Amino acid sequence: MSSPTPDEPDDAPRRSAEPEPEPATDLEPKSADPGPGAEPEPVVQSEPIAEPEPEPGPAPRRRRPTALGITVAIIVVALVAGLATLGWTTIGTDIVARRQVATLLDQTRDQWRTQPPDAVPETGEVVAILRSTRLGIEWPVLAGIATDQLHRGLGWYPQTSAPGQLGNTAIAGLRVTHGSPLRHLVDLVPGDLITLQTPTETFTYRVVAPPAQVDSGPSGAWVLDPVPGENRVPDQALLTLTTAADLVATQRRAVVFAELVTSR
Repeated sequence: MSSPTPDEPDDAPRRSAEPEPEPATDLEPKSADPGPGAEPEPVVQSEPIAEPEPEPGPAPRRRRPTALGITVAIIVVALVAGLATLGWTTIGTDIVARRQVATLLDQTRDQWRTQPPDAVPETGEVVAILRSTRLGIEWPVLAGIATDQLHRGLGWYPQTSAPGQLGNTAIAGLRVTHGSPLRHLVDLVPGDLITLQTPTETFTYRVVAPPAQVDSGPSGAWVLDPVPGENRVPDQALLTLTTAADLVATQRRAVVFAELVTSR
């Protein structure tokens, strides 16, 4: 039998070969799993990093207006102002005038029912009410042809005959602005009827010479004669309507002649 060596005692237990533990691969410690009912740990959010504000650049240089730019601006302003004035003159005054005419007609009818008319009408007084289907108007006729009368209605030439009387009753009116009562005068044709109502009677005239057949000439004063175009004593009642021949200011006149057919 062999004897035990001094380095290995006889009673030493035999060591079994055990596997060595593998080295840990996680460098960060794992948190322990909280048990049921435990509150979760709050998550800490990191604050965003503020970006640096850009440095302000140099202030933009202000450009000085040029002479051309100033001229263009003046022209544009003038055009806008001109269009506004034209719109008010042609449309705005029509609206205002038609309202004023309606009021004046109501006042005139009330006055005619309660007060007898003056034998000689004063300037600006309503002497008649003119109606025309072709013209599409019912308009007051005032004594006088000044701007004030023509802005308020039609104007009767006081030196001519009174409505319905022998001779020539001449009446003028505006073709544009302030109601434009005679805008469609050039549309009248022979046979069209025009009535003049006075405080006591209503006179109906028939057109015998429309503007297309009348050339008033440079002055046109002859259209106001008792018998237009003839030097004689009148033997019938006539009506003459005059207005501008053009939509812009000129010396040309559009003229209509009519003769009395009935009165009542």
